[in-house]
Amino acid sequence: MTETTTEIVETKGCKGCAEPMPITEFRLRRRGGQDRMNLCRFCHNDRERERRQKKESALRLSVGKSFVRALLRGEGNFLNLFTSYVPQLGSDKKLAQAIAAYLDVAPQRVKFRYAMWLFDWLRKREIREKRR
Repeated sequence: MTETTTEIVETKGCKGCAEPMPITEFRLRRRGGQDRMNLCRFCHNDRERERRQKKESALRLSVGKSFVRALLRGEGNFLNLFTSYVPQLGSDKKLAQAIAAYLDVAPQRVKFRYAMWLFDWLRKREIREKRR
């Protein structure tokens, strides 16, 4: 006669997806011990991904806003400001996207002042190129 062993697998319900899963699908809490989190690994990963995306978009909007404000206040020329703000986001393309994202939600007076600054900057640039 052979013995059959049945292994009892402890399960827990996830607060995110409400699925019962094996206890091993839940992360251990940081404090140590055997306590497990209330979210399964999949739900936890999804929430962390969303949190990081919100944090990154908030940073992008903040950097775009401070760049435009510094530019309109005349705190430096465009090139110096641009090179000082690029490291905050990692690339010039991301900074340009941040500026565009801020201008999408900026008040009308800021958009108007930025457009006037841009028009003036382009006019001065054209005059400089004609002198060459």
